Amino acid sequence: MFGFDQERWRRVEINHRKWWTGELGRPLIQVRLGGKDPRREAPKVLPRVVSLGYDEHVCPEDVVDAWDYDLCSTEFLGDAIPFACPMYGSSAMAVFIGTRCDVSENTIWHHPWNEQDVRKMRIDYVLDHPSYIWIKQMYQAAADKWQGGAQLGITNLGGIYDILTMIMPPQKLIMEMIDNPEEVKRLAREAHEVWWQYFNELNGMLMRGNRAYADFWIPIMCDKPTFLLQSDFCCMVGLHMFDEFIKPELAASCAKMGGAMFHLDGPGALKHLDSLLEIPELKAIQWIPGAGAPDVTQWPEIFAKIRRAGKLIHLVGSGAMHDLDVVAEQLGSAEGLVYLAEGQIGQKNQFCEWLAKYGISPNGI
Repeated sequence: MFGFDQERWRRVEINHRKWWTGELGRPLIQVRLGGKDPRREAPKVLPRVVSLGYDEHVCPEDVVDAWDYDLCSTEFLGDAIPFACPMYGSSAMAVFIGTRCDVSENTIWHHPWNEQDVRKMRIDYVLDHPSYIWIKQMYQAAADKWQGGAQLGITNLGGIYDILTMIMPPQKLIMEMIDNPEEVKRLAREAHEVWWQYFNELNGMLMRGNRAYADFWIPIMCDKPTFLLQSDFCCMVGLHMFDEFIKPELAASCAKMGGAMFHLDGPGALKHLDSLLEIPELKAIQWIPGAGAPDVTQWPEIFAKIRRAGKLIHLVGSGAMHDLDVVAEQLGSAEGLVYLAEGQIGQKNQFCEWLAKYGISPNGI
């Protein structure tokens, strides 16, 4: 299925495991080439960035069939694997716990709760929200269809303090951190507990068919639970507030995972990098320069600092080969990096030559 036999899956699993432990000796490079003849009929519905946006009459099996068509139209080279994941924007958990949402084809907007008194706010584990039921149905439909022939990723549940900004305006959250710090910490603890309930239940479903755990962004297979943790809200607070409020929750989550990564988004978040690097269980950092900032090839000092701290690097570039080449040259090697490159099927020979430069065969074996 999708060009993967048992030997190829075995080799991919070994290489991904070695990347996590620092024993791979090279970068983990996933190449996806579009434009391949799918050799099957077109799906009833088209894939959507936000799975929540499908019409209510679309069934989970139709969504999975759209994913299948996309995978059949893709050539996977190097360390890439067939992968699919339902996405509910930047926080599926905010949807599950009942925030009112406006959904478009490519994004989702959350509206604050009507309750404005932080002392009365409670975050509960909601089992019967239609979106939570829907996402579990998609996972089951995918497992039934592929029988382990593709890897499913856990949806982006979101970051704890980012979720808090979805139930109250960010400015209000900052004021509450000053005026009612213990109430904010209590609310964050509630959110943390609920987050882990969703995380564990969804992973329990996924691991019935998956070969390993996988995140929602780049599917790096991991023997232990993995997730790209985040706090875009951290850009709005100083060092002291980050260390007092946000870091303890992040550290607690990292300690419960074997593959904890952090999504460092934008220059405003860089002030917290040193603090993040102090978390021993945090395995990898993903640096996103953000809109309007110089691209990933213009931050050699950031990647060097991450590597000196002994962390792996989740490199997010344009998808071109050039980005990885430049960063690898700046660092002196590409070891410890993971990168997703994208192109078209007509570029296959070019990508194969590029992979060979890093000691990677087209089929990862």
